[in-house]
Amino acid sequence: MNLVTRMNSLSVRSTLTRAVGRYLTSSLARPKETIDPIQEAALKENCFLVDKFDKVIGTASKRECHAVGIDGKIPLHRAFSVFLFNKEGHLLLQKRADTKITYPNHYTNTCCSHPIFDIPGEEQELNASGVIKAARRRLNHELGIDLSQIPPNLFNYITRIHYMDIGNGIWGEHEIDYILFLHTNVNIKPNPNEVSEVVYLVFPGHYSSSCTGHPLEDFPGENIEEDAVGVKIAARRRLYYELGIHPKQMPIDKIFYLTRIYNCDTGNGKWGDHAIVYILIIQQSFTIRANSNEVQGLSFIPHGKLTEHLQDINEPLEPVLKAVYKQNILDFWWKNLNSLHTIKNHTDILRIHENCNKFLK
Repeated sequence: MNLVTRMNSLSVRSTLTRAVGRYLTSSLARPKETIDPIQEAALKENCFLVDKFDKVIGTASKRECHAVGIDGKIPLHRAFSVFLFNKEGHLLLQKRADTKITYPNHYTNTCCSHPIFDIPGEEQELNASGVIKAARRRLNHELGIDLSQIPPNLFNYITRIHYMDIGNGIWGEHEIDYILFLHTNVNIKPNPNEVSEVVYLVFPGHYSSSCTGHPLEDFPGENIEEDAVGVKIAARRRLYYELGIHPKQMPIDKIFYLTRIYNCDTGNGKWGDHAIVYILIIQQSFTIRANSNEVQGLSFIPHGKLTEHLQDINEPLEPVLKAVYKQNILDFWWKNLNSLHTIKNHTDILRIHENCNKFLK
């Protein structure tokens, strides 16, 4: 499974109804024929059993706490849910990995888990200090967030929620859930055994392709035209600046020059664009650290899911992306992703906007 980092401008109402998943939807966990060995080992950890007033009355293994009984009952135990907002106020969600026993491939809030009896200090109740200790441990384990970025004093214990969901009838949830808020910027390196995708809910903006920019006269090498080498050098520069992708992760020979597009758009009447756009395709895994001064949201989207994804978005698309999407050009490229050499066109320049002709007069 490919690890996906996705920061997304979604409608808060629709997303929290559909995506924060375990608490706000009735989607069922699916049965798993085999259990991932790492997840199997975690089932041996002991959770705190509580009564309806959150008073500890014993312990039970995580397996026992999530197994649905013949009578449909699940032991009530203590848990927590972290909602992490960055300094721009955008909420971080995660998509649970396929390896998870309960609710695989479901979106949920930043981190959901349990204080564990076996770990010293997580039993402490004053100011929810034990739960916060557990939350820091899990944020580090699931999302790779360094503990120095999330000291205990940054956590705000908001309230508790008592909820139950029988999932698929085999595995479910019955928890007193501590709601913890964090408001800080963090570096994220998701654990693929726990998380398949991370999502920031952000404020409205324009969606664009992975990176747009210009080769500049001021930068050596960006004027080289052979095989679009200069444009590729410029692309590496901008990908590093906008997305924090180090050039070492993107050798020039890994950047595929597909074709060119003539783009003309008057924008808002004051600022617009008029350019010959080189279309560059990169198929590579890399680490992303987006520059918040350049990028508000990021999305990795599977082929065939773009239309569904856009239905959740109320924000406009950048003109080039909008044009190649609406005219099915992007889908054509996508379908041929593994044979791009058969569709590349370095001779013609595609003119895809209706108002291009007036620019050429």
